[in-house]
Amino acid sequence: MTKETIPAQEIINATCKALRVSFELLKSPNRGNEAAEARFIIFHLLREYTDLSYPKIAEKFNRDHSTVMYGVETFKTLVEGRNKKFMEKIERVKMINPIAFKSLLQMELELQDLEEEQRSINEQLNQRLTDLGNSVLYKKLTEVLKKKEIIYKNQITRLQYEY
Repeated sequence: MTKETIPAQEIINATCKALRVSFELLKSPNRGNEAAEARFIIFHLLREYTDLSYPKIAEKFNRDHSTVMYGVETFKTLVEGRNKKFMEKIERVKMINPIAFKSLLQMELELQDLEEEQRSINEQLNQRLTDLGNSVLYKKLTEVLKKKEIIYKNQITRLQYEY
């Protein structure tokens, strides 16, 4: 089964947009904090949500595969350390493309929950329709029985007068 759920270019574009950096800057030799941290985020997302290898990711950014490996590890370190500024950047990327930060497992669990909720609603609806149908049938049956009782009483009364 393929791992790709989000096209690589969509991840790159969303991150660049959220962090207000150009893709050209990220491909450049610039080692400034803004460019480097944007690359760390993109490298992580590309590894997490595509089948791209380290060398293929590196190729997109004019980098060596070891730079991408370092970026992915640095991403993890910054997240684990709860680096405030870095976490704010991640939040901005989430605002642009929140699905990029959900694991497939999370999405599958949410889908299962929604399917279960739909089944429950369908069962409740079917029960209500059955109850409603039974209620209508009960009323009709009661009316028929009352009419039969009236007819029966009339016949008994008529028979009593005849004798």
